[in-house]
Amino acid sequence: MIVSYLSFALIGIIAGGCAPLQTALNARIRTASSSAVDSSLINYAIGSLTLVVCGGIVGQGFFIPWAHISALPWWGWLPGFLGSLFVCGNILLFPILGAVQIATIPLVGQIVASVVIDAAGWFGTKIIPLSAPRVIGCIIVIAGVIISTLTHSSSSPTRSMHTTLRVWLARAAAFGIGVSFACQSAINGTNGREMGSAIHSALLNFVVGTIIFACIALIRADWKTLRPSHLSAQHLPWYVWLGGVLGAVNLTLIALITPLIGTGMTLILGMIGQMIASLVIDQCGLVGAQKRKTHPAQIIGLIIMLAGAGISEL
Repeated sequence: MIVSYLSFALIGIIAGGCAPLQTALNARIRTASSSAVDSSLINYAIGSLTLVVCGGIVGQGFFIPWAHISALPWWGWLPGFLGSLFVCGNILLFPILGAVQIATIPLVGQIVASVVIDAAGWFGTKIIPLSAPRVIGCIIVIAGVIISTLTHSSSSPTRSMHTTLRVWLARAAAFGIGVSFACQSAINGTNGREMGSAIHSALLNFVVGTIIFACIALIRADWKTLRPSHLSAQHLPWYVWLGGVLGAVNLTLIALITPLIGTGMTLILGMIGQMIASLVIDQCGLVGAQKRKTHPAQIIGLIIMLAGAGISEL
């Protein structure tokens, strides 16, 4: 039992660790393409291709069987839309809320929603009854997240602190984005279980996302920045194209373990992985990121998050 739990914990942390690397790589592509929509489209397209190839290599098939697609409930199609909402929402809300609040508020939304989803068994998830240790552990994790992110408070725009109606609406939207991500994770896990393939669950997510961003790019009617000649002229290093691959790994691992350990614990482990990877990226300046010294509060926040995750499982 202990070995199994440690294996799930490691998978969850690895899944979370992919996210900051993916974000850093996608930021390089966004700079080159001068468009968040274009960089997201590239990310989703590469992720889709990765999952198609992986599905064929492991013998699950290059494409999702029609019988699996037709058997999905209506909400089984939502992850692709929710993922796109998460990406676009962060882009739109960042100028209003700043780095600190856009990092913390969605995470709080994720934790709160995941606890409710697990307790109610929504989206066909495994029911995990609400208990005192689980609630206390989640509160401790939220405290760890806040402590870790407050070290960047100096980079937050002044206007993000103004208690105006616009800012409070943006905060509510950021909380909703976190809720949507929790729902996405839960549904991906259920889809993976019903399809018998975490890869196909992630592939459905990426294909829907690719279609959404392709439609947005088509409406904008500006494909110049997506041309290979334009991107090659930016002299990007080869590894920047791995962002979509990391996204595919992230969603596949989430779909794999969510039915086994619940949405809440999957997201908490993912947050811990995100924090660890972010600290390493900042400290070492990986993938072209600017080097930043690790603040003691970030380490303390990470330790608190680990403690909260452990208490949640008591």
